[in-house]
Parts: sequence; C-alpha cells; structure tokens
Amino acid sequence: MLFAILLVFVLQFLNSKGDYDLFMEDVDNPAYNEEYFTKPDFYLDNNNGIVLNFSIIKQLPEGTEGRFIIKRASMGEYVVDTGIDVTMGLCDGIEEPILIGPILKVLGFTVDNCPPGVGVYQFEGYKLPKENLPDDFPPNNYKVTLEIFYGEQIILIIEGRFIIKRASMGEYVVDTGIDVTMELCDGIEEPIMIGPILEALGFTVDNCPPGVGIYQCDGYKVQKDTMPDEVPPNNYKVTLEIFYHNEIIIILEGFAKVT
Repeated sequence: MLFAILLVFVLQFLNSKGDYDLFMEDVDNPAYNEEYFTKPDFYLDNNNGIVLNFSIIKQLPEGTEGRFIIKRASMGEYVVDTGIDVTMGLCDGIEEPILIGPILKVLGFTVDNCPPGVGVYQFEGYKLPKENLPDDFPPNNYKVTLEIFYGEQIILIIEGRFIIKRASMGEYVVDTGIDVTMELCDGIEEPIMIGPILEALGFTVDNCPPGVGIYQCDGYKVQKDTMPDEVPPNNYKVTLEIFYHNEIIIILEGFAKVT
C-alpha cells in the first residue's frame, strides 16, 4: 500500500494595504562632505520621529544627484534587495511624490532653492510615511539610505533603520514555499523537516507502514536550525497530513511564532 504525507508551512494572513506598524530604530549620518556641510546632527525624538539639524556652507553644484535605497535584513546584515533603488537628479527628486521627494522636502530642499544654497536646515518629528511603501513588505528589519552625490564625490549620506510589524487577521493562507508531498516510508529518511517529525511520532523504517501499537512523544520541538533563514517574524501554522489516495488518515497541526 502506498501511504503519502503532505507537509505544509503557511504564514498568517496579513491585513490590507498599509495595515502595519513602522518603528524607527535609529538614524545615522555615516558620511558628509566638509566642503559643503557642517557636521549634521540627526537623532530620534521620544515619539519615534527624526530630528535633523545641519548647515550648508557652500551651495551644492549643478548636476548633484540623489539615490534612495531600501534593503531588508537577513541574518543581521542589510543585504536583501527590496526592489527600491532609485537614482535621479536632486532637483528632479524634489518633485517626486512618493519616496525621494518627501524626504528631500523634509531636509528643507525646495524647487526654488535647488541646488540647495548656504543656510541652516532643520526639522523635528519627521516620520517615514508608511503609506508610500509597497504593500508586500514582509515583517522584518530594514535600512533606508539617502545618498547625495556629485559624480564620484559623496556629499551626504543619511541612513535610517526601521522595523515593520504587521497586524494579522488570524487566517493562515500565505504560501511560504514549503509544501512537500512524498511517500510515508521515504519521508522517514528525509533529514531536514519531514523525517524528524515522523521519527518523533515513533515511525521507523523497520516499521513502515506503521503497524498496530501505541505511539507517543513528549517534549518534541520543531528544529529552528532546519528552517529557512529568511522566514520573517510572524505567526505560522505547520500541517502534517497522512493520507492514502483520497482518504485522510490523520492530520496534525502545530502553531508557531517566529520573533
């Protein structure tokens, strides 16, 4: 007889557009050009807003450009492309309405003052507008970078790190890509995900298909080191189905939270 197993790992359904929380972790200024700027002062206030204060001591050159990048974290490093990496002329960027423009305007840059001239630029309480971010951003840590440069010359770099936490509707419907079906006895020897679960149930190669008997397991834990590295923090459901043709024999479900 051919018994089969199905292992499904699904993510809790995420709410509709913009239904998440965005928390700034910090803001930094890793580079600035002393020919054009005094040392900028950037920090977060008590309401998680960005405070900035800097002076331009020499007008930025014609042809200055801006680059806006968002990277997602993986294993503590911001290396995953999100698809947001935009470069354009600084003055054109001021009129861009979604991402670059709002940030440049917060810096005090305007169409009438571009390239920005000598002066003091400051702002308090700025928050990254989450409604301007793509809907499909998964919960994770992110880094947003604004680079202002002229040719090969870096003029200013601003970096901010933030966390996205989404609310959920309690439905486990989002496909994680883990959906495996195989013969039950072959699954016992699978070393990563299915095999350890079947062995915990007491199924062995020498007793497969499992015979009459009592099967029990105490204290089993899903092995997190066998999970994909890119699984984002959220609630998950793991389902193990054992079936014969179209007949369900047993279904086991487990609920996990990745933080």
